[in-house]
Amino acid sequence: MTTPQRSITPIHIDVRKCLSLLAAALSSVAVCTFLDAYHGRYLFFLLFTLLFFPFFTKRYAAGNQVCRSSLLCGLLFSVMICASSFLDCVDHSWMYLIETDFPVIFLGAAVFFEAVFYFLYDWLGAIRIRCKRPEPTARQKLLVFFGAMLTMLIFWFPAFLYLYPGVTTPDSVTQLMQALGECPLSNHHPILHTMIIKGIFFVGRALFHDDIKALALYSVLQMLFMSACFAYLIETLYKFRIRKTALAAVLLCYIVPAYHSIYSVTMWKDIPFAGIVTVFCTLLWCFLNTPEKRIRLRVSDGILLLLFSIGFCLMRSNGLYAFILVTVIAFPVFLKRNFRVPAIIASALVISLIIHGPVYHSMHITPPDPIESLSIPAQQVAAVVTEGGNLTPEQTELLAQIVDLDQVPERYLFWLSDPIKNLVRETGNQEYLTAHKGDYLRAYLQIGLANPEIYLKAFLNQTAGYWYPVDYWVVAFDHLAQEELGLPLHLPSPYLFMEFGDAQTQRYQPFIRIFWHVGSTVWIFFILLFAETRKQRKDKILVFLPVLAIWGTLLIATPVYSEFRYIYSLFCTLPLFAVEALCKDLPDEKEPEHEPTPIPAEKSDPLTDA
Repeated sequence: MTTPQRSITPIHIDVRKCLSLLAAALSSVAVCTFLDAYHGRYLFFLLFTLLFFPFFTKRYAAGNQVCRSSLLCGLLFSVMICASSFLDCVDHSWMYLIETDFPVIFLGAAVFFEAVFYFLYDWLGAIRIRCKRPEPTARQKLLVFFGAMLTMLIFWFPAFLYLYPGVTTPDSVTQLMQALGECPLSNHHPILHTMIIKGIFFVGRALFHDDIKALALYSVLQMLFMSACFAYLIETLYKFRIRKTALAAVLLCYIVPAYHSIYSVTMWKDIPFAGIVTVFCTLLWCFLNTPEKRIRLRVSDGILLLLFSIGFCLMRSNGLYAFILVTVIAFPVFLKRNFRVPAIIASALVISLIIHGPVYHSMHITPPDPIESLSIPAQQVAAVVTEGGNLTPEQTELLAQIVDLDQVPERYLFWLSDPIKNLVRETGNQEYLTAHKGDYLRAYLQIGLANPEIYLKAFLNQTAGYWYPVDYWVVAFDHLAQEELGLPLHLPSPYLFMEFGDAQTQRYQPFIRIFWHVGSTVWIFFILLFAETRKQRKDKILVFLPVLAIWGTLLIATPVYSEFRYIYSLFCTLPLFAVEALCKDLPDEKEPEHEPTPIPAEKSDPLTDA
């Protein structure tokens, strides 16, 4: 009699659930690290793993494909979060954990952010902000433009009264003195902006015979200009059938944040530059959303494009470099649609280069000194000297020609390059730097190869605020500058929301401050940028390019680790980027107000079918 053999039941391994469990475990390691949950870490690790497992089970369910946008965004956020462990301005006890377990924490953060952005992009894809309505008339567009402009001015007017005649800082005083001829013109501050100040100030003097009222005239005209730039964006969105609720949300973006009202009366070049960038990006968005294969460029749009392109190049020193990148990429994109657009952009670049070169030279305008544009290299070399890094005797001798090396450790600040640049100016031998550019470039590269970690940390510290949320002042009420100009002093504001730079205010607003952190806004910008890559038309990413190029120039040459006004153009154009990331239909496509009722399929008879 044969003994029956017992059948062995095969074990089926669910690969997707195993992958979900692994992703949940990696993500819990990263989250526990970032939350500084070192004590009781095993309990928290188990808790977060159990919480994340259903989330990743849904992410890796059948039918969910790999999403390039969420993957790239997750990797970028993981890099920025982990890089924050090297920052001296961030005090976290988990920094050493990242340094020891970097691969695991980096991978866990990347997996976590990828899943979060995958569902976020799916949710954003379901939002529809276009509606069906007839083409607006010229009267309707004018009503929207002037209505939005008037609304902004009404809400900005209290800031003008409180800060009358306007906010001035040492930079404002320097430009005003140049405009009045009390000191020679210098391209350290844009000549175009200095000439605008000069023209308005002399007109104000002629009209009111009073310097205070002349400065107030500048504030009023700048308020009108900025509100007109933002109103042009809103009117353009209205013309392309964006829903009225979305238009109201865009308008609130320029009304609710108090920095818009304060900046509208601040004498800085960064303010009109932000308005110029807003109009320029709006024009690009308008051209790219035009349904015709060949854009019908109106004369008014062509004039606006030319003027604002020139202003883009001349209103800030880094604007020219950012515009060169925009021109190189925009030229082939628009050449197939309408050759007039790239021709106007290229013409504006040529005109700007001529003004920067022969025109400024003929006006005997003093260019910025060589060290002014070397903030990042100066900080990196100063960090090597401060931390006692590897320097050869030849490199030490070469550096000693332009800076007192003994004073570098005392002057060096990881977040500000001005002390080191001023130390170089005090030495007064920048001619030697200019005459031996090749030697210093070679020495800079060799020092970096010998001290890569110090170079990397110095770079991250100097640019921290442009990719990670850090605290720094937003608006300035400079009493010394006001006394120098004989202006009335501003007493402490009764409105706490207006004084972002006040330490006491920051204590009472621990959460809301994130809305004016540069780093958090840059995160939102990249989320919207990667959302744009999910669309079929990749050329519309060009709308983001001007601000992306400005951000890139700050990473190369920023003198301060988180200067809000340097990237103020991002805060002004962010509503446009949000609308573009949510838009899916061309403006001429007829979108039904309601989804059509599907026609039920006929029931099949199995006997008949057979």
